Amino acid sequence: MAGEKEHGPMFTIVLVSVTVAIFAFAAWYAYKYDIMNGLKYLCLAELYLIDVFVDNPEVGEAKELLLSLKKKELVMPGVIAPALLLVGTYMRYVFAPILIMFIYNAFMHPAKKMFRYKMNLDAIIKYQAKVWPYVSPFVGYNPGAESSRVDGTTVPQKLAIFAE
Repeated sequence: MAGEKEHGPMFTIVLVSVTVAIFAFAAWYAYKYDIMNGLKYLCLAELYLIDVFVDNPEVGEAKELLLSLKKKELVMPGVIAPALLLVGTYMRYVFAPILIMFIYNAFMHPAKKMFRYKMNLDAIIKYQAKVWPYVSPFVGYNPGAESSRVDGTTVPQKLAIFAE
């Protein structure tokens, strides 16, 4: 009906958030051990990488513990969370410079700035000539450079290309 208001953007945000939360809970409920097993192998890969550079006995113990556990024995607070915390203490030195580089790049080279043009009339005509080839005779044409015809005189035989 005319005059009825549609739902605002807040309704859409809440609806999408609730839907995503329901699907996330359902995925966790159905695939909890598979997700934690994937985290286990990701954590193991990071621990092996850390072990090359750092001489810490806790890293070796965490690797042995993760390797000895079966899929159904994995629990988030008891095993995975401490291993991820150990990995996080060392991997932050790897990811912090990368994150700082991304932040610097985002501030110093924003995407909007890359597509800015300073336009005057000649630049606009040149830009439009790429889309509409019929505008191309006007590119670089300066009508003020030609002598004007006095009223009542005959039209010259050779006209400018755009006049045709």
